[in-house]
Formats: sequence, structure tokens, C-alpha cells
Amino acid sequence: MHTFSQIAHKTTSETDELYNFSTNINSKNMKFDFCSKAHNHEYVPNLTIPFESDMTNRLMKIFLFMFAVGPIDYSIQSKFSYFKKTIDNNFMTTNQRDEFISRFCKIQRHYWALSRAVYRYKWRKASCRIQNDLILTPISESQHNVVTIFQNNNKYLFTVSDMRTIIEGALSNSPYMFAHPLAPKNPYNNLPFDKATLYHIYFFMKQGNFVLSNLFHNYFLCDFSLNNFKRENEVIIRKKHLDHYVKNAPIGDLYLEAIDMLRLHKQTRRLQIDKDFPASRFVEIMRPYLALYYSQIYSLDLAERDNSEYELKILLRRFAMYNPRFGKKCFRIVKGKPNEMYFLDDHIKFQRINRCISYQRSHIDFTERDNSDLVDRIIRQSISRETSIIMQVNDRDPSEEGEVSDNSESNDEDSEDDDDDDDDESDNDD
Repeated sequence: MHTFSQIAHKTTSETDELYNFSTNINSKNMKFDFCSKAHNHEYVPNLTIPFESDMTNRLMKIFLFMFAVGPIDYSIQSKFSYFKKTIDNNFMTTNQRDEFISRFCKIQRHYWALSRAVYRYKWRKASCRIQNDLILTPISESQHNVVTIFQNNNKYLFTVSDMRTIIEGALSNSPYMFAHPLAPKNPYNNLPFDKATLYHIYFFMKQGNFVLSNLFHNYFLCDFSLNNFKRENEVIIRKKHLDHYVKNAPIGDLYLEAIDMLRLHKQTRRLQIDKDFPASRFVEIMRPYLALYYSQIYSLDLAERDNSEYELKILLRRFAMYNPRFGKKCFRIVKGKPNEMYFLDDHIKFQRINRCISYQRSHIDFTERDNSDLVDRIIRQSISRETSIIMQVNDRDPSEEGEVSDNSESNDEDSEDDDDDDDDESDNDD
């Protein structure tokens, strides 16, 4: 803002007395001296031009000189706030308002031209501090997938993939599953990117035909405001965090959670995973199933929760049916040689359920999962279960009443298992 004030001072002054006056003097009387010189030399009536034009000229000087003697802590917001208040002044005529806008824009053009020239000079003189990507592979500015960041009078080179990882990691930050996006930072100096740099990165990716992530694009649509971004994109933040967690969480944590997932689902409850089964191999196989499992539990999108639960149930059933002995420890006996230990890790290839009946018509036809008989099926199962319990109680001898509860519970559990099996088969058919 000090540069803008200097330009407003120099371009508006018409006399040498005020033009040569220095506003860089930090004294209490500076503003008074400036206003005195302006009153004595700039605000003098000019009889050679029409009165209305003279009044407009002097009024414009009063408004524009406010920038020259304004507070030192002037900001961009205060500058344009003053501009808006001035043009909204009801006592200004249309000609005066147009004249003020014209002069203000002229000063602004000078300011941007000077700023651009200074930036180009700094850019040419800046040294390139980093010439490797995040995995220490040499890169150069001439590569089409390398973006150059200018920060603190130094240049930093990043590949598009590295920059995407940095930005997505910051925006999807969610400690304890609660969205708390952070400002993307330069990993080499731990300084956040300013808005100009973020715009530069965004348009570099967009004009270079690189794939933009939903997080970064939505961050751009929110004018890079973290508060607005968090409020409008919490569902996407949670989804991205879950994907990142499944890919990068410690093997030990994923191993325990995968074991819990198999125990919680009836389709895989009978699988016995040996305690010596390699954890890394087990997590590698279970990772795509864990992604659906986390989506079922933690997703903020209710429709996605329901779809993940439905799909996970079918896929786990297929997994268990393909190799019911998965995870067991076995020994291969060879005469004359020590027994060779191995684990049964043969499994069906993970493949998401394809709801597309015909590729050629998928852009026209729409099919939805049929849940029309779900309520009727639940009611029939409930009635059948209650009827079975009542019949058992009526047929039981009174002397055996003490055993009725246990037997009925056992039958109830068997009935539930049978009903669940029917449900699973129905889901699998879907």
C-alpha cells in the first residue's frame, strides 16, 4: 500500500512543491505539512478552466491525497473499502464519480505495471533452491509436468504429482475422523502458499490438461477460503481421508481392523486366520475390502454407507466361498527333507460389482437396486420365528419348562442363521 500511496501522491500533484514533498518522513507533523502544502498550492482555484471542472479537479485531489497521508497500515481491503465508500457518496455527481473512477484506475494501472516489473526482475535474479522432486529425482523448469514456485525470493520446483499430493494431504487432514483442513505449505521451508501461488498452481494444472482433484478444484471454487471449503465439502474431505488412511496407515493397525471386519461379518466369521500369517500379505489382500468397510462405518454420505454395506456383504461372501480355508497354516511333507511350512493365501480377485448391464446403453439406461421385497421378507421371517417359538412351547411337557428357554433360544439362533443365509443368497443373486 505504501507504493500505491506514493503513486497517488506523485500522479495527482500538479505543483513542484507538493510533488517533491517526501511522505517517507516518519514524524508527527508530516500529515499537517502535507495538507498545508496541498491547501496552499494544489487547492488554489484555476480560473482558466470552467468552474465545474475546477471544482471536480480539486475534489479529486482531496479524495486521492487521502491515500498519500493515510494510515501506515493501509491494506488492500481498506483501499477498496475507501474506493467503494467514495463512489457510493450521494453528494457526488455522475461526472465527479466517473472522474474519480478514471483517476483511481489510472493509479491502479501504474501500480500493477510497477509491481509486475519488480516481480519479473526478482524472478530473473532468483536462484533455484530445489531441483529435485520429493523422491530426489532431478527435474528442470523446462519439463512440462514441473511447476515453478517463487517464494521468499527463491525458486522451488515441484512435479504436478508431488504438488497434488501436498495439496490433497493438507486439505484432507482429519484427525480422529474430524475434518480440519490445513493450508498447503512448501515442504522445504514450511511456509504456506499465498493465494497468488495457489492460483498459479491451479491454472498451471488446468491449462496443462492435468487431472485436477475434487478437493483442489472445490478449494478454488471457495476462493481458497478454508472455512468455506470445510463447510461445503466435509463429505468429500472424509472420503478422501479414508482413501488416504487405507493406503498409508501402519500395517499393524490395518491388520487388526481387517481381523475385526472378518469377525463382524457372518460371511467370513468361520475363516480362521493363523496368528503367524504374514501381516503384510494379509493387509495387501484385505485392503480393498477395508476401503468398503471404512466407507460403511465412517462415511458421511448415507447413500454411500448403504451401498458400501451391500457391496461388502456380497464380496466377502464370494471371498469366503472361493477358499474357505484361507489363512490356515499347512505343512508340505517331503521324504528326506524338513517339513515345509506355507499358508493358504489363494483368494478370489477383488472386483467391484458392475451395475452396468450393457456398456453400449449405460449412458441411457438407469437401474437401481431392487429393495421392494425387503420389508415383506423381514416381516415373513419375524412371523415365522415367532410361530416356531410358540409351537415349541405348546408342544413341550410342563415338567420340561426349565429347558424351554434354552432350546427356544437355540432354535431362534438357528433360525436367524438360516434367515441370514437366505438374505445373503438373495443379495448375491442381486
